[in-house]
Amino acid sequence: MSPPSLSTSSTLAVTSPGGVTSTSSQTVTGLFTEMAGACAAGRLVTLDDDGATVGTAVVARDGTWSSDVLLTHLGANGITARTTDAGGRAVASAPVTLTLTAVLSPPSGGIALPAQDSVHPLHGAALSAAGAAEAFVFTAHPGHDTVTGFGLSGAGADLLSFSRHSFAGFADVLRHTTLSGDGAVIHLSPRDSVTLVGVSRQDLRTHPGAVAFHP
Repeated sequence: MSPPSLSTSSTLAVTSPGGVTSTSSQTVTGLFTEMAGACAAGRLVTLDDDGATVGTAVVARDGTWSSDVLLTHLGANGITARTTDAGGRAVASAPVTLTLTAVLSPPSGGIALPAQDSVHPLHGAALSAAGAAEAFVFTAHPGHDTVTGFGLSGAGADLLSFSRHSFAGFADVLRHTTLSGDGAVIHLSPRDSVTLVGVSRQDLRTHPGAVAFHP
């Protein structure tokens, strides 16, 4: 019987699973197998999120590695790992997708967030609050969105969450809010806005807890 053949190539894989998450901080794990006769320990692995570097890791003696990363945006984040093997060849993993649905943090002043029953990432939509507390999460460029039935207080109080790339804080939101015939219009850019039907600018000003911000 002939001896088993030795591998002449190196492989790199992300072993932690993909999926849907509401937490931007994630631990990504993987395995690096060096070409035959080479030691993988000490190799530097770089992690990318859709092309943007988000972390690094050092390979252990058994070939495993781990790194804590921050997902860069709402929606699908394609995480890939890359390194160089003992032969100087670039090695990359297949992508693993982590879908970030929402990242909610309290507005300045330490106001506690209500417990939302559901979270809605919006991208140019017309949506109605159903009575239960809901969170409406907007990307930096959501298009023109309309929300009806938005609750400002009580058990059914809803929440708007904006990207920190859009506003510096609650005062900045108010500076970019005007009043139309339908209600308060929050302008993220000339091509992006959120209209709260039946809600005035004064209503919004007196309820700072209705607005939060995500990375």
